[in-house]
Amino acid sequence: MLFEYWQPDEVLRLEDVMPVADGSTPEEAGSARAMRQLMTTILADLPTSWRRAPLLCRVEALSPAAAAQVLGTGDDELGHWLMNADVFLKARLGDLGLAPEAAGEPADFVE
Repeated sequence: MLFEYWQPDEVLRLEDVMPVADGSTPEEAGSARAMRQLMTTILADLPTSWRRAPLLCRVEALSPAAAAQVLGTGDDELGHWLMNADVFLKARLGDLGLAPEAAGEPADFVE
């Protein structure tokens, strides 16, 4: 009975028989990977100070005061960099038809 449906030319892979740990489908995982690559590309287009500010504050979850200290700047200038980065990212995503919905806080679409 076991070999009734098995075809010897088929290659059985581990991902064919094991459930995904987070419950997502391979298509969702591929889409998430593509979005991360797109965001990496868009972030690379930002000026260095604008890029470092959201990475420290939103990705690394540093407080604005700690991020300003790491960047060697004041809180006001860090706020301007974050605002400029948010505007740039939203515009680039909008150009691609991927504009985030109204967010609760600035750049919460950057994970």
